[in-house]
Amino acid sequence: MGGGDIRWHGCWSVGRLVALVLVLVLVTFAGATPHTQAQGPHRVALVVVYEGKTIKKCISFSEEQITGYDVLERSGLALIPMASGMGIAICSIDNHGCNYPAEDCFCRCQGSPCVYWSYWHLKDGGWQYSSLGASNYWVRDGDVEGWVWGKGEYGRSGSKPPNVRFEDICRPEAPAPPADVPAPPADDEEPEAPAEQPERKKKLPVIDYFTADRTTILLGESVTLSWDLHGAKEAYLRVGDQEQGVIAPYSTVVAPTSTTEYVLLARNKDGEVRKKVRVEVVPITVTPTPTETPLPPTPTDTPRPRPTRTPTPTDVPTPTETATPSAFAVTAQVVAAAPAFPRLPTITPTSTRTPTLTPTPLAVAVLRATPLPLPLAGADLPVRTVPPAAHGLDVPPTLLMVIGVLALVGGLASLVLVWQIARWADDRRRTGQGPRRDARTRREGRGNA
Repeated sequence: MGGGDIRWHGCWSVGRLVALVLVLVLVTFAGATPHTQAQGPHRVALVVVYEGKTIKKCISFSEEQITGYDVLERSGLALIPMASGMGIAICSIDNHGCNYPAEDCFCRCQGSPCVYWSYWHLKDGGWQYSSLGASNYWVRDGDVEGWVWGKGEYGRSGSKPPNVRFEDICRPEAPAPPADVPAPPADDEEPEAPAEQPERKKKLPVIDYFTADRTTILLGESVTLSWDLHGAKEAYLRVGDQEQGVIAPYSTVVAPTSTTEYVLLARNKDGEVRKKVRVEVVPITVTPTPTETPLPPTPTDTPRPRPTRTPTPTDVPTPTETATPSAFAVTAQVVAAAPAFPRLPTITPTSTRTPTLTPTPLAVAVLRATPLPLPLAGADLPVRTVPPAAHGLDVPPTLLMVIGVLALVGGLASLVLVWQIARWADDRRRTGQGPRRDARTRREGRGNA
């Protein structure tokens, strides 16, 4: 009995273990069947709205899930993204928005109002603002994505897309009709040639943008090239005859030394597309500074001594009459100030004897009728420096000045002498004395003696 009970309990334990394994296998296959069925083509609806225009697209994908940015890339719309630490920001969709990097990705969101691309998800028949970026949000089969260019507050609110349904954009696919089995041809009929298959539409790669922050620079400056593309198997950046493999999106800094044309190539099995950017380099022209040739030293003129004006006495001396005046006994006096008379010749006496002047009535009449100019006190003596002759002796200016002064003094002395003679003759006439009376007086004096 004891041994039979032990065998019975052991069989019961093995049976339960086998039953448990079978249950686990069935559960595993039951869970795997739906998963296997879900590996078919998936679809997501996309709505893009800007300035009254609405674009609707149905995007197919084979993966279990893709990101919201993948949906935009596979839509075929031109995109300009900006990579950041928080993910990828969308600057432009369908060539509408901000032309990054030529301008800021949020060029219309610098203040209030803020206009930018807001991101939305359709949940339970209503639109919800996305708190995550497109590259961080996962999309599955049957989801609806929305993008709107309009006013709002970045990261918090924006303009909602119009109300739509998934079925309005991604319509159910009609089941394929069963293929008809062609009847065997009759003996007298020729078999029909199979219909030509329609040519598959080529899907070339798309270069979303290829720009340079500047297209004209000075020699020595640099330029930032930026690009993005999709639908390409490989991409290259060509400069001249050289090509370099690149990734997208990406940017690089180049410093060309001459005008250069950069070409971005995108290739896949259907063909190749390219975009070009030309950067002009302006050479820097350095104008040499002319060196000044030192001029020879300019000879300095030797200053000539200037004639000094000799001060002359201002008082006019009055000649004193002598008992026996004589025409040539009058001493020439230097007059301090004289009027500007023309230069007179210097009179040099030829005899030292004092002649006795006997005035005649005719001489007295001539002297009385001729007005004699009197010296004027206070006038400046003119001093003229005679320049040396062009051809002759080089006379110093000081000697010429001395000669001129002596000539002027001699002329003045002559005038004074003539004036004294005329005065003396006039005095003799008024007093009635003359040469004859003087002789008679002398005779009488001798007789009395």
